[in-house]
Amino acid sequence: MQTIRMSAFLVAALLFFIPLAHAVQYSWYDGKGVAHSLREFSGKPVILHFWASWCGPCRKELPELAVWRAQHPDIPFAAISLDQNISDARNYLNQQHLPFPLLVGNMNDAMQLGIRGLPTTLVIDKGGKITQRLLGSQPWGNAEFSRDILMAMAPKNARHHKPSALFY
Repeated sequence: MQTIRMSAFLVAALLFFIPLAHAVQYSWYDGKGVAHSLREFSGKPVILHFWASWCGPCRKELPELAVWRAQHPDIPFAAISLDQNISDARNYLNQQHLPFPLLVGNMNDAMQLGIRGLPTTLVIDKGGKITQRLLGSQPWGNAEFSRDILMAMAPKNARHHKPSALFY
């Protein structure tokens, strides 16, 4: 009986984590209704940040994330709203004067990437592997946190060496 329970536990654990190891072909839309997908970043590391206008922690985090983004303009990045109504996301970005382009995704589709709450940030390496999944507000203004995010984007063999200027 204990063997069956242990087997069931292992199967459940594998089912939970296997889909999260690599980024699925997730897609989203911009403010003009044009579809975009992770394929656009093929062969490149990318940060996907999921937020919503109704999410208190998201609202608190986005201004600091905007500053971080301005400091790292060469890093492939997409801030994707999971608002059900695109005008809610558009209005929030405009009212707060946030520099992010309007990108909107579907929460059900985002769950395929392991999104279970907001805000969530995914760091995906150039091979499509999710190297970090960060749930909740992050300290984007913290130098050590920033370095860790940038290192997570680096190729695996470069993580043990001093990173190039691109990663600082």
